[in-house]
Amino acid sequence: MKRKFRTANPASQRLADAIVRKMIMVQTRWADFMQRKTERLSVKGKKLFLILFCILTSTISCCIIITSFTTHSKQNYSVTAIHTPQHITREEMERPTISNSVYNNIERFKNYMDTCDRHIKDSILRFRPHLMDSVLATQQIYKHQ
Repeated sequence: MKRKFRTANPASQRLADAIVRKMIMVQTRWADFMQRKTERLSVKGKKLFLILFCILTSTISCCIIITSFTTHSKQNYSVTAIHTPQHITREEMERPTISNSVYNNIERFKNYMDTCDRHIKDSILRFRPHLMDSVLATQQIYKHQ
């Protein structure tokens, strides 16, 4: 089930959207620039450029790997334990519970879907394609609690 998350501040959401749009624009311009520059190269020139690029990136990668083994500086990363939030207990995480009234509503909806016209059922499932999967999953959870 997809959930929409609300941001606390709509202005920060607009700012984030503007930053994303700007980054996509910069990436597009860079790709167009590189496309124009490489169109002029011959096949032999493109192969040579590819070989030089691979040699350069391999050399840089090897240098980074070698320096990580040879230098004895402070640790660049740390390992920390993952803690569950205080408001979630182990029991709540493992067993979702469904009340009888919710289960009865789901049963009524399932019966409605079974008895309704095919056209209506198809139109509902077109807008909510995994609805019946969710109904079956909910029934399984209820039966196992």
